[in-house]
Amino acid sequence: MPDRDTGEHTVRFLYSECFELYNMMKLMADLPKYRRIAKQMNIDTETGILIGAEQHFSTLSSHLKREISFFFESLDSTDPQTVSLTPFNLDCGFLMSIIAHSDEESAEHWIERLDDIPAEEIIRNMVPGLFLEQWAQLLGDESWESLSADGKKLRLRISELTSLSEDLERKRQLLLECMDNPDETKDRYMLLIRSFYSKVFRQLAEQLRDEAMESAERYQLAFEQNSDFLRRVFKTDVSLLKKSTRFHVSAIQQVGSAIFEPGEEYDWAVIGSQNDRYFGPVADMEQLERLFKALADKRRLEMLRLLQERPRFGKELADELSITPGAVTYHTGFLLALDIIQIDANLSNDKRIYFSICNDQIRLLLDSAKETLTARHQERMR
Repeated sequence: MPDRDTGEHTVRFLYSECFELYNMMKLMADLPKYRRIAKQMNIDTETGILIGAEQHFSTLSSHLKREISFFFESLDSTDPQTVSLTPFNLDCGFLMSIIAHSDEESAEHWIERLDDIPAEEIIRNMVPGLFLEQWAQLLGDESWESLSADGKKLRLRISELTSLSEDLERKRQLLLECMDNPDETKDRYMLLIRSFYSKVFRQLAEQLRDEAMESAERYQLAFEQNSDFLRRVFKTDVSLLKKSTRFHVSAIQQVGSAIFEPGEEYDWAVIGSQNDRYFGPVADMEQLERLFKALADKRRLEMLRLLQERPRFGKELADELSITPGAVTYHTGFLLALDIIQIDANLSNDKRIYFSICNDQIRLLLDSAKETLTARHQERMR
């Protein structure tokens, strides 16, 4: 599949098997968090791939499940609504070994190469994944290259970090444990990765590749037709792309995005195989259809006018609109689905359900509708 030249750098959508192995291990470690966020975003988690991954994962021993949590489970975010693809864990060392390698490779080849990398190098590269927010405190007046070259000094700096959250403090102790026992740590992560690959990932490898490649071809074509496609479906500032970038399309991580910069010849990024469904033109048109359908009924428009005046409970709306309570439930369902109105918990002390209007969301939806319609018109004019 050819690269697309943007004028400053090239963009290519592809499937990297070793990247997908890493993504699957991370997703299994963070599965409860992922399911919570997926539910909030209306992302379908009952896919054949995810169900299959869970079934095969369940066959692993309790020891290996604890090991995947040890190396791959993300830090608890300060924002309970956020699950980031950025490592923020000990797995950053594995990720760095993938993105620093210029060749596209199979998962088996990466595992073999990982076994040849000194444990100290992998463990050293775990540090940025944990202490990104404490980076200035960690480095002091030194460069990372200088500090990381002195293992004893690096360990001392890590042990002296202050103002860490409870979860980060726990992770620090795990990292120090790894630093003190590099050979044992390597034995642990190599056993884990080999076992996960053979018992979980390999069972789904063909299905993962087929779905990801189908999405990669779709993304490449859409991007070649309109480079603005990337801004819309990637949901990350594309100006952060500093050089030619390869986008790994992840089938296990259906929706998501992240940029990883330290590649030598090019940078890596990850994009979910269904990002265009949730964020792209198709999703924009579906949202536009729901918006116009919600506003096409004069009773819903009158309901919004009443809520502009003040919050109201269901019986009030029924009386003022001369409709049944069941009809109120029906019409508010349209508006709640678009977040145009909300249930106001602050006013529900008398056990009534109050509705209030969300003016910011209305403005956002109308602006989005204008942008979508204008973009489609401009595409036809080309």
